[in-house]
Order: sequence, then C-alpha cells, then structure tokens
Amino acid sequence: MLLTIAKFEGEEEVQTEAGKTMKPVIYFKEDVPKLIMNITNGNTITALYGSHPEDWKGKQIQIYSTPVKAFGSTHDALRIRDFIPKIDVDIDAYTSDLMEATTLEELKAKWVKFSASVRNNEDMIAAKDELKAQLV
Repeated sequence: MLLTIAKFEGEEEVQTEAGKTMKPVIYFKEDVPKLIMNITNGNTITALYGSHPEDWKGKQIQIYSTPVKAFGSTHDALRIRDFIPKIDVDIDAYTSDLMEATTLEELKAKWVKFSASVRNNEDMIAAKDELKAQLV
C-alpha cells in the first residue's frame, strides 16, 4: 500500500515486551488509520528521508505486512519498504499547467500544489528548473 505522510506528531501508549511505553504516531493523507511507530519502521523512514520528522511530510512510503515473532508467538506486523516508491506519472498535464506560470511566485504556487509523486519525477524537476531559469 502506497501512503503519503501527512504529519508525524503525538504519542500513544502501547504494550511492549518490556511493558507499557509511549510511541510516536504518524498520520497519512489517505483515508487509513494512523501508524504507531516502532524502531524498525522509524529506522527505515530515517534511512529514506532523513532524521528530521518534520521533513517527512508529503513523502511517500510503501507499507506491507509480514510475520514477526513477538510476545512469544508469530504475528503479522506492518513494515515500511526500504526504498522510495517510484511512481509512473503522466507528466504532460502537469507540465502544461506548470508552463503557464509567468512569475517565480506563480511557479512556486503551482509546484507546491502538485503531489509528492509529481514533484519527485525527474522530468518534472527538469521542466520546473528550466522554466525557473527563464523566469529569473
């Protein structure tokens, strides 16, 4: 499942093998439940997007289920894939919209409205940078 991080805030109490503890919570733009973070998933996101959770907003992750041993038995657990999801984007419409910008302010306003998958597309970045150079 591909999800976009909306925010990383708050804590929730959970039961662990060591007893009750507080864990950070991550929320998504998609209509799915929050994810209570564990060290494994936290390390994966940190490896992908850096150690500053405030920089994770808008970033995409892929979540999957896998069996893990915990509390003396095997359970399904949610894990985050250890790579940045690559999404095929049909950039023609986005490029056309971007090229309508006549000032740097308009360019920025259009750019920030695009989804993370569009803003991370190499062709889109090149188109934005080319237009930006023309507008300077």
